[in-house]
Amino acid sequence: MIIGGLQVLNILSKDEIELYTTTNITINFLLAYISVWVVSHVYETNRENAQEALKILALKDPLTNVNNRLALEYIFAEELKFSSEFSIVLMDIDFFKNVNDEFGHEAGDLLLIELTKILVEQLNEQQVFRLGGDEFVLLISESKEGALKITDKIRQALEQHIIEYKGHKLNIVFSAGISEWASDKSLSMMLREADKCLYEAKRAGRNLIV
Repeated sequence: MIIGGLQVLNILSKDEIELYTTTNITINFLLAYISVWVVSHVYETNRENAQEALKILALKDPLTNVNNRLALEYIFAEELKFSSEFSIVLMDIDFFKNVNDEFGHEAGDLLLIELTKILVEQLNEQQVFRLGGDEFVLLISESKEGALKITDKIRQALEQHIIEYKGHKLNIVFSAGISEWASDKSLSMMLREADKCLYEAKRAGRNLIV
């Protein structure tokens, strides 16, 4: 806009141009300049909106609309800055493959969506992540003991949550493993530790949190 104003002053300062001509040139220049500015502004706004949409797509799971693994890496790094105590819960649905085999992948997708709803209700969107398949991570700002209590509360809520699917009643049962953060633990280390605990829960009979 400053450049445009300088150009107008430059035009008006030329004595050899008649007033009428000068006025026309000034008006035409201003209209052209405003048009270019409007187009540029619209383009920049659209670009920013598109960039934000792509960012959301990159960080969200398309089926459940919760955070994905990439978002987990980012939020984990942020958690390190502000929290001195937190735990990671790695969980998956027990006998999920049986549901897909018996009722189809549509039923499996429904279970994943319903599980996500309960998780978000009990926690919030910033704490829930889908890694893939039926595997989820919860990021809880508690010790392992506190995270276990919260996760068990979720497990009980899911036991009461009956899902209707084409005349069948389904419910969600999961196993989970918990890793508590310590200063020497990276995200990958915590996930491996939680995965070992999850395996113990599966081996001990499922529907357990270790």
